[in-house]
Amino acid sequence: MAEFILTLIIIAQPKALHRERYFCEIDRSRNRSQRFIRAEANSDRLEYPTIEIPKQWDSQRLYIRVTLVTVCSEQVPVTCVHPYPIDTSELNVIKDVAKNTLYFPISEEELNNGRKSFRIIRRKLTQQELRNYGQLSLLNTDEKDIRRTDDPYDVRRIIDVYQLGKSQLLFSIAELIDDHSLPVIYDVTSVYSHITTAITTASINNDESFVRWAPKKGCWQGGDDILMVVPKLDKRKVCQVYFECLSSNEKSHINFEFVDMKTIAFKTPPCPIQAIEDENIVIPIVISQSGEEIARVNFMYQAYWNKISAEDIDFDEKKWEAFINSDEVYTGQFSKSINTIDTTNINFNKKDIVKLSVNCLKKLTFINSDKFIHTGRSMAILISPSSNQRVRYENECEKILRYLSVPNKRTMTIKIPDVRDMFGIDDMIWMRITRTTIDHRKDNLIFYHPYPTWIKDKSARIHNGSIFIPITDRDMENGFIEIDTIALIRLKQDDLAKINTLGIYSRTQLNFVDLHSLDITTPKCTRDEYILRQSILNFQLVRIDQNNIAYLTDCFCQTESIHEIEGKMSCCLQ
Repeated sequence: MAEFILTLIIIAQPKALHRERYFCEIDRSRNRSQRFIRAEANSDRLEYPTIEIPKQWDSQRLYIRVTLVTVCSEQVPVTCVHPYPIDTSELNVIKDVAKNTLYFPISEEELNNGRKSFRIIRRKLTQQELRNYGQLSLLNTDEKDIRRTDDPYDVRRIIDVYQLGKSQLLFSIAELIDDHSLPVIYDVTSVYSHITTAITTASINNDESFVRWAPKKGCWQGGDDILMVVPKLDKRKVCQVYFECLSSNEKSHINFEFVDMKTIAFKTPPCPIQAIEDENIVIPIVISQSGEEIARVNFMYQAYWNKISAEDIDFDEKKWEAFINSDEVYTGQFSKSINTIDTTNINFNKKDIVKLSVNCLKKLTFINSDKFIHTGRSMAILISPSSNQRVRYENECEKILRYLSVPNKRTMTIKIPDVRDMFGIDDMIWMRITRTTIDHRKDNLIFYHPYPTWIKDKSARIHNGSIFIPITDRDMENGFIEIDTIALIRLKQDDLAKINTLGIYSRTQLNFVDLHSLDITTPKCTRDEYILRQSILNFQLVRIDQNNIAYLTDCFCQTESIHEIEGKMSCCLQ
């Protein structure tokens, strides 16, 4: 090695301004684009940050160390490892997550060319992630920085003091030596990039971009359960919720309850305006705090219920009410009134549909782990599906997919806890959805239901008899997830007769525990013995680590028993 070691030279600096992005914006599992740090305009037209490698280096085990660091200031006169993680999709890169450092191998071609470019992804932490991050680490040491805020959990103060909207990339030459797990850094070669600064987008000031609520439309008579996340809420102040009728300047004040510090729940009142024929009415929902308006969003009342009466269909009023409340409307006249039909695209792309059947019990997407993770955090179903469902055969759903129905045209909504602070930065969180038989046996065995379950979701996966859907950072921040494209399918007797075993379901094991033999002669007997006209949907959070190993958690909830009913009442409408 030469005695006089030259420092690296940056020949393409990272752009001075960039937009910060959360994980949900760059999540590869949701087909999001990878947003790499781009280079400033340069004479060589290099697209990504690039360094020049001194000719004196000729080892075949060389790496370039890249670390994201904070910017020194009067308040913080030291350099710390920046808490916002960097990552890359390039192969053979050694990652030191604890020190937010990537080691990029230098190829022989790059040594000969004397330059190397880097495709680096920078991710912004959510407030909860930053709150759980702890004290920042000093660069090139194992020591933590001193506490520089009175409240170590005051995220906004931490961002201000450390100026986390600013950062620098640190480049150094490193060499992999036999006895070391990480390359050894040659500090004398280090060079810092220009300071890069995060910019905000204009849409942040738009109420609807940060206030989240569901559902956004509902029944004319009111009674829909609204769940709303308002970041500006302060439980210590007097808060009011009201529906504002602009034409009459009247305000309908609504009783509400806090679900957590920033989330409220309430029921919609009846629409204050009379609809004209099929007209939908949009009414503002206003949230005020100590007399100051902090949020304003729109709720749509759908007027179709007002058009239909007993006289229109010439049948008994009580039967009609029972019929409507069961969500079982099938004729062409009324099909537009029910959310079980996918009318967005009758000729839907069949590749978008993930189909789970009894034949999928042994299909694997992840590697099963026996470890069960205890989080101590709960899940709950906020908006449940109807207890009575018109379940159809596969051939009935090939062209028009009919989803699980929910009363009053709402969307099934599940409250989920934010568990990101318990897992690693490279971990992903998925939801396991399993259709099972009901608990009715003396031995308390519960089985994977033999009837198929379909979901219209390109991101969904099948693993050991369950459907898995990814949970994004945005879902975690919202505190809930809406699921509106699940379809329950039933089997014909000929198909049911081909099934001679059922998998035994467990919420503590991913792979089915055992196979249970069906010693019954006819499909009808099987259906009745195992009460297959009823089923339960089970929802469970699963951690998937960077090695694709799946770990079940204790975050779990399930529906009440869902009853399969026939569409015989539809004949009354003919």
